[in-house]
Amino acid sequence: MPSQEFFPNKLKELSLKHAPEFNFSFFEAYLDKLTEKDYLLSKPNLQDKATSVFKFYSNENCQVFKEGNLVCSLEGMSDEPYYLPVPRKGDYRFKVVNDSTKKSKILNEGIEAVEEKNIEIKWKSRLSIKNPFEGNRKGCSITISALLLLAIVVIPFGLWKTSIGNSSPVQSSSYTSPTDTICTPVDLGLPSGTLWGDRNIGAKSPTDFGSLYAWGEIKEKEEYSIYSYVEQLKPSVKIVEAKHDAATTELGAEWKLPTEGQFKELITECRWIWKQIDEHNGYEIIGKNGHKLFLPAAGWIQSTGIEYRNQYGYYWTSERSNSSQFARSLQFPKNGKGIVGNGYLYVGRSIRAVYVNDAVAD
Repeated sequence: MPSQEFFPNKLKELSLKHAPEFNFSFFEAYLDKLTEKDYLLSKPNLQDKATSVFKFYSNENCQVFKEGNLVCSLEGMSDEPYYLPVPRKGDYRFKVVNDSTKKSKILNEGIEAVEEKNIEIKWKSRLSIKNPFEGNRKGCSITISALLLLAIVVIPFGLWKTSIGNSSPVQSSSYTSPTDTICTPVDLGLPSGTLWGDRNIGAKSPTDFGSLYAWGEIKEKEEYSIYSYVEQLKPSVKIVEAKHDAATTELGAEWKLPTEGQFKELITECRWIWKQIDEHNGYEIIGKNGHKLFLPAAGWIQSTGIEYRNQYGYYWTSERSNSSQFARSLQFPKNGKGIVGNGYLYVGRSIRAVYVNDAVAD
């Protein structure tokens, strides 16, 4: 039966008729259901029950084809892969087509028997931004001392003024700040009155990337995987507790992880402008009162490597998803406004705290 997208609105339910909905996570139960309803009349071959699975991910929307037939349509930046079971080990050939650019590439992938293999489809950025300090360090004749002297000469003394220690929110639109990791609340004039931290947790300035945390963990670590993640696996935990809130443990009781609603308010009530500041890419968030935040695109860390740095931003909320494997997360690419979606609990993501006091409603 074709997918729902194939039908006009009034006929979309037809896609669910005459067949049970497929779910690879419960594959054996699915087969039992087919047999029970007499859809599947042949007996399963128990001697050849094992199979292998390709798991497709992509950083941009694209379509995957095998032997000229559409396998799946992938949503860019999604944490949830598309599962493609294959009946045997061997070599497979796929063609992928980018939805936006219409560019295509061929993937030749081998797989072993009873193997789960990740296929990460990475499309090159259409806006290439090069770090001037990268790739030619041997030829650089400017010493650290000279750079410091240049900074002292060029930067006016007034820019080093700080509101640290001042109890009122930051009113300045400048991103200059001392090199510490203390957050200052910023008033963007939001209807809820929410005050946002001026920088990421662990960042030394408002434009710095900062630290990356798994959901419900309060320390950075060497490896971010399902095997190293144990704290918040209980499905009963729906809202991160204070002792597992990195914002609270790092900054104090007045600071917390934002809710999904607070991120959605940031999306709908503010202007978002993609910028590069201090060699870091990200979105400048401008409130209706003219005050600003900068959300750097720090990427994420899965296993031991940081991916998509300077291309995508991922920020945890305090709320768990309906699925026990995921929590809610702000996600944004450089070519589109942020959305709130699901993120695997064990993946390292950024945290931008909100300030809570008696004057601010929850």
